[in-house]
Amino acid sequence: MSTTDTRAPLEPDSRDALSQKMMRYCGVSVINLVVGQSLLFMFHAVIGWGAVVSNLLAVFGSAVPAYQLSRKWVWRQNGAHSMLNEVLPFWGLAVTGLILSTLAVGYAERNFEADIMVNVASVAAFGVVWIVKFVVLERVMWRTAR
Repeated sequence: MSTTDTRAPLEPDSRDALSQKMMRYCGVSVINLVVGQSLLFMFHAVIGWGAVVSNLLAVFGSAVPAYQLSRKWVWRQNGAHSMLNEVLPFWGLAVTGLILSTLAVGYAERNFEADIMVNVASVAAFGVVWIVKFVVLERVMWRTAR
């Protein structure tokens, strides 16, 4: 930085820390995807339950490990859980994904013959929520001092 440059220097670790956090978030998302899609496939294609019921059970079944991994591994939160500031907002985001994915899997079940299209529809719907969820978790719920 020259002596005439008045900009504050970037914190050296802030970009690296955010990049690492994003990578951990991607890892949690992959785990959540595998768990959720496996449950959805099992409930719908193997057991034969309807797509909407299967999706509900799959989302609720995969949301608990996603919350725990996000809280402890991605954002390094260790204290007591805050129902108002953590649990409810996280579940609100999960329910948003649930609503979008339920609409999508219902559509897929009615309009496509291949069972795998139910899974494709679910992944597509959750993909829409994925980036918004990271921003909310990073900037609102588990924000860290910069």
